[in-house]
Amino acid sequence: MLIVGKGGEGKSRIGLVLKRLMGDAASNGSVQKVENNRFARADLERRLLMIDDDMDMNALPKTNYIKTIVTAEAKLDLERKGVQSYQRDIYARFLCFGNGALTSLYDHSDGFFRRQLILTTKDKPADRTDDPFLVEKMCAELEGILLWCLEGLHRLVQNDFRFTVSERAAANVDTIKRSSNNVIDFMESEGLLPLSRRTTPSVPRSSTTFTSSGARTTPATAYRPSASAQSCARMTAVAAGCGVLWASNRLSTPVRKKCILGTAGQPDRPD
Repeated sequence: MLIVGKGGEGKSRIGLVLKRLMGDAASNGSVQKVENNRFARADLERRLLMIDDDMDMNALPKTNYIKTIVTAEAKLDLERKGVQSYQRDIYARFLCFGNGALTSLYDHSDGFFRRQLILTTKDKPADRTDDPFLVEKMCAELEGILLWCLEGLHRLVQNDFRFTVSERAAANVDTIKRSSNNVIDFMESEGLLPLSRRTTPSVPRSSTTFTSSGARTTPATAYRPSASAQSCARMTAVAAGCGVLWASNRLSTPVRKKCILGTAGQPDRPD
C-alpha cells in the first residue's frame, strides 16, 4: 500500500501509530533497499509489516523480489553476512509514504502495477496548526484502533482476501501507469488530424526529362517537394548545365566538331 501526498499532510503519523501497535512485528526499511540489496531481504524475516517512511522516488531497476514478496506464494532466498543463504517464507506487507508512486525502469507490465494499492491524501489546509503530540494522543486509543483493524480483517476474509479498490484508487494506478510509460498515450493519440479525416496518400505521378547531353533532371511530381528535395533538384540542374556547357565548348570550332563526331558523322569516344 502506498499513501501519496504533496507533503505536510501527516502521512508518517500513520506509520508511527502502527509501529506502536504491532511492536517488533513491524520494522522500518526501504523498498529500494529490499529490491537492490541482497542482505536487506533477511530483515523481513518474522516481520508482518515494513514501513517505508520516506520512499525513494528513483525508479526500480528490477522488480522480481518485490513482486515475489507481495505474492507470498513461494519461499524467498535470504542472505546474511558470513552465513550460508537459506530460504524462508516472507509474509511482510509494505506500507510506503512518499510524494509519488513506485515506478520501474523496465517493468511496465500490469503485474507490477496491480500489486500496488495507491491512496492519495487531501491537501493540507493553509490555516491548520500541526499538533506535535498527535501520535501520543492516537496511541492512547490503541485498543480502539486494534478493534477497528480486526473489523477490517473480517471484511477482508469475507471478500476472499481481496481488497475493495475504489474508483479513485484505480484511477491513481492508471495515472501512474501512463506517467511511467508514455507509449500508452502515444498509441492512443490521433496526431494533428482526427482519425476519421486521415486518408491514404496517393503515389504522385512523375515524369523525367533529359537534356541534349543526356543528363537526367529532377523528376517533376504532382506535389510540392520538400526542402531537401528542392536542394537536390538545384544540384542536379547545376550538373546538367555543366554538361551542356562542356558540350558547347567542345563543339565550338569545326576542328573540334570533326574530332568529336568523326568524318562519318558518328560520335566517337571523347578524349
